[in-house]
Amino acid sequence: MTNSQWKKIKGGFPERKQFGSYPAIKIGRFAVSSQYKGRNIGTDLMKLLKGMLNENPNYSAFRYLTVDAYLSAIDFYQKNDFKILSEKILSDHTRLMFFDMMELE
Repeated sequence: MTNSQWKKIKGGFPERKQFGSYPAIKIGRFAVSSQYKGRNIGTDLMKLLKGMLNENPNYSAFRYLTVDAYLSAIDFYQKNDFKILSEKILSDHTRLMFFDMMELE
């Protein structure tokens, strides 16, 4: 991530809890076949993934889930509580988005 992107995340923390980097897991290539779209399969899978990561002590060292979302998928990620981190469209027509795992607790 760029420094400006991390500054946006850091701004949400009290001054004494701000660090130079934050542990995250990146979701890559998350998709549902077009023949199954509209059946909430993606949302159900995302809930399952978040639950598994939140409950597994082997993954306790991270705070955020991140994804480079295609512009056409931004609504899906926002519906699943991800927030846009980058204001500009990246070179591959995506926007960086994140989910704060602390919201699950």
